[in-house]
Amino acid sequence: MNAAADDAIARFPFIDGSRQAAAGASYGGHLVNWLEATTTRYKCLVSHAGLASLYAQWATSDGIYHRELMMGGPFWESPQKWLDQSPTTYATDFRTPMLLSVGDTDYRVPLNNALEMWAVLQRMKVPSRFLVWRTRITGS
Repeated sequence: MNAAADDAIARFPFIDGSRQAAAGASYGGHLVNWLEATTTRYKCLVSHAGLASLYAQWATSDGIYHRELMMGGPFWESPQKWLDQSPTTYATDFRTPMLLSVGDTDYRVPLNNALEMWAVLQRMKVPSRFLVWRTRITGS
């Protein structure tokens, strides 16, 4: 993601590299949360339905088996591997203001991941906002 931004800045003179923002949803939200943990190059970040903790997603999503396949087994068999890929593990490096959002009926990346990310941002005193999209179900 950073390499693509660098390339765009180099190619297009109308892009102001000093005023960058990044946004993503679902896996893109996970990447944005990862940017929070690994760089301060962006002025702000927007994460929708982004994974904050692999373990939390495994424990609450509809994709338990798939996550275990990707990680080579459940959390307790190799916890460090799961922690190494969880953005909140690197909370001491959180600095960039963020907007977090999530749907209240998202079963793939449940509400708790966005809430965990927001709680950590608040604890680290990083300016942040948290938006929950409510699903309205109506009968016929």
